[in-house]
Amino acid sequence: KTWGEASHILSIRPKREKDRKLTLDETAYAEDILETFGMADAKAASSPLDPGSKYQRGESDDQTREDLPRKYRQAIGASLYLVGGTRPDLAFATTYMSQFNEHPTEEHWSGIKHILRYVKQTKNYALIYQRTGKYVQAFCDADWASDKADRKSFSGYVFTLAGAAISWSSREQQSTALSTVKAEYVAMCRATKEVMWLQNFMKELGAHEFLQEPQVLLVDNQGATALAKNQFTSEKGKHIDLKHFFLREKVEEGKLQLQYVESSSNSADLFTKAFNGRLTLKHCKRLGVKNVDVATVH
Repeated sequence: KTWGEASHILSIRPKREKDRKLTLDETAYAEDILETFGMADAKAASSPLDPGSKYQRGESDDQTREDLPRKYRQAIGASLYLVGGTRPDLAFATTYMSQFNEHPTEEHWSGIKHILRYVKQTKNYALIYQRTGKYVQAFCDADWASDKADRKSFSGYVFTLAGAAISWSSREQQSTALSTVKAEYVAMCRATKEVMWLQNFMKELGAHEFLQEPQVLLVDNQGATALAKNQFTSEKGKHIDLKHFFLREKVEEGKLQLQYVESSSNSADLFTKAFNGRLTLKHCKRLGVKNVDVATVH
């Protein structure tokens, strides 16, 4: 029996447009989040995180409300649910603020409220897929020692198809990178693992025509690219853990091709650092994250 088109898949609303576009939005869920945390009438923000903000880890003080840790974690969880569905633009800010889950302070809570104010501004945002671009595009990036608390780096990657993101990640690296090259190399390795998984998954779906062989991975660090191609001496690469040489193996096997892209054109940049409203909007458009009202009119 045919049940017709789904109106919702979990919190995601799929909608096929007449011009052969597919939109996926979570507007209703975003509105529920704002109501839950009392932010429905808050002033909107143009970016998920203030690029000038500097948060430190620390113990909660006497001024911290007893209910704050629970409320803080609930807000992080709700935001991460949006990230995992249709909102890659929230990935870095939510991941960054989640490191304060154990001992959140009022200052940290102000950062969460900034994320929610951005959700209010962009609650009508959707992933919009259309008949453009033949193959999966892959981008990765790292921001070296960006976390002022422990000097660890952030890694990010994003894969796009049909004009919008299909897979993305923002994560703090587990170990402290000693150089930009190492931070970028670790980020490239994580992206390579996703490349391999995504290729197998799409082949199982019978969507192999959207794959390139080798898959091109766009990166903005030529030093890390040279290391992956074994163009550095062992002295240069001796601080790279053996587990990360999985990347070099895939390059040598011809399954992955590393290609340089200018930082200003690297879509993965949004997953490693905070931007102002103008640059956030620029990156959102590249990821196919747009206002559904505007998108359906044009």
